[in-house]
Amino acid sequence: MSTNTATAELERELGKAIVKAVGRKDARRLLAAPSVLQSAVATAAAAWDAFGAKPGALLPRGDSGVSALDAATARQRLSAFTIDGDWDELWPDDELLTTDETAELIGKSQPTVLDWIKRDRIIGLTRKKRGFRVPREQFGKKGELIVGVKEILAILPDHNTAWSFLTEPYPFDNGLARPLDFIKKGKVEEALAAANSWGTDFS
Repeated sequence: MSTNTATAELERELGKAIVKAVGRKDARRLLAAPSVLQSAVATAAAAWDAFGAKPGALLPRGDSGVSALDAATARQRLSAFTIDGDWDELWPDDELLTTDETAELIGKSQPTVLDWIKRDRIIGLTRKKRGFRVPREQFGKKGELIVGVKEILAILPDHNTAWSFLTEPYPFDNGLARPLDFIKKGKVEEALAAANSWGTDFS
């Protein structure tokens, strides 16, 4: 077995352990965490491989000899941990649209929907298999875009992470509420402030 293959298998095992330990939503939250945390978690599998250890084994104290991954690579690997499964398993509480259904809803073409996802105008959820699903709730009753979604994506560029943030209750000053509901009420600035701190708050 090649080193790359062994490391990839260990990374998958690490990802499964993270998801099992903290849940899929909190695992996604790691994507919004400081780059040093992303790098530390994603590099652990490489350290295991360097010592020839199996998943679950304890590493010896001291320098592992493994260089930390850069933030972009760490984010990519962490993202892969949270997108393995069927749509209804990954997002059981959300109404998800295909890109064709989204195009019909908003009165645009399907290529336009894909372009908007690519340019971070709307959220397109992903999984390991190809394709997107678009959360219906990010649009108004008539298919209009909700102001604030694009701004959230500027802070949390991973679309899966951004949607987890928007739909998970957050401790605002007046109590727990979904940031998405704040945005719908026009409280965009409060939601943006919460997004900036969300990845570092593991309460």
